Amino acid sequence: MDFNTYQENIRLYANYHKELGPFSVILDLINNVGRLGDKLHIILEENEGTFTPEDKAKISISLGDIINNISNISSDLGLKLNDIIALNLKKLEMIQQKNESLKS
Repeated sequence: MDFNTYQENIRLYANYHKELGPFSVILDLINNVGRLGDKLHIILEENEGTFTPEDKAKISISLGDIINNISNISSDLGLKLNDIIALNLKKLEMIQQKNESLKS
């Protein structure tokens, strides 16, 4: 499944105050990133950074929640995930080229 298809399908499950648009989802995104951080912190503290299959499943669910939030923010702004990803890759390529030219 490509990102735009995911973005279209995930809207079927969007359950937030759409009149607030991306602002409502941004708060949920912050919450989900915090939960991911908490889970990673616990794994690092208790398991010394060793990830069990259960840990990986929990992390995957948290990452999915974050992708869901990003997808809904993008949709509310009329942006397509494939375009966002392409732009991000272009930006990273430009940064890498700039860093490499500074080393020369």
